[in-house]
Amino acid sequence: MFTAAPHPDLKLRVFVSTLPAPLGQVSAPAWLSALLHPGAKCRLKRPAGLTGAVRDMLAVGGYDARSREPTRARRLMSQALEGGLPALNFAADAARGASLQSGFSISLADADRLRGPLSVRLGAPGEVLAVEGGDLDASGLVCLFDEVGPALSPARDAPRAEPDDTTTRLLSVIWGAGDDEHLDRATFWYSEMFERIGASTAPIVWVSYGDRPGQPEVPDLPWSPPFPR
Repeated sequence: MFTAAPHPDLKLRVFVSTLPAPLGQVSAPAWLSALLHPGAKCRLKRPAGLTGAVRDMLAVGGYDARSREPTRARRLMSQALEGGLPALNFAADAARGASLQSGFSISLADADRLRGPLSVRLGAPGEVLAVEGGDLDASGLVCLFDEVGPALSPARDAPRAEPDDTTTRLLSVIWGAGDDEHLDRATFWYSEMFERIGASTAPIVWVSYGDRPGQPEVPDLPWSPPFPR
């Protein structure tokens, strides 16, 4: 079960990928390493104003990424410009490459490590996201929760949900804002990476609030190649 609280600016894309083998046995293809560098040749082009749209989305709950923990996308760009992103494994490289090129923060979790019903909402005062190195104040930060507590967010993810070499099912969360067309292209492009190595993907949530408030919905769109360009 997955629910999401209405949010005026959040545009959420969530899907599950089932790998053809445990993650530790999946090789990262050569084309993936190129995406770990800024300005890599790909079919995405960041629209003007995306950074501001993401900042406004986070500010709805009072979260200021300039004075608190920065977003994952911003942190990845800084690391890439300073010296590049080292290759880790197929899943991590796909998520980081897609985030770097699209400008959206992408959370990646072992779907089988998340417990109970999942929900997306703003963190309440006093709630914390247990991350490497300590607790991150989750108040006002949009997060994905399971029955244990905050697990994923545009800023950091809890290590308890991280994939490892035995992972076979991955949950991807694209924390979108701004232009729907760019977000949809980025989502399909990212999900296609999993298809290219023999994984299967299935959408969980595809929703944009704002002018179209409502419950999370699964898109009536094809989720097998060829994807819409």
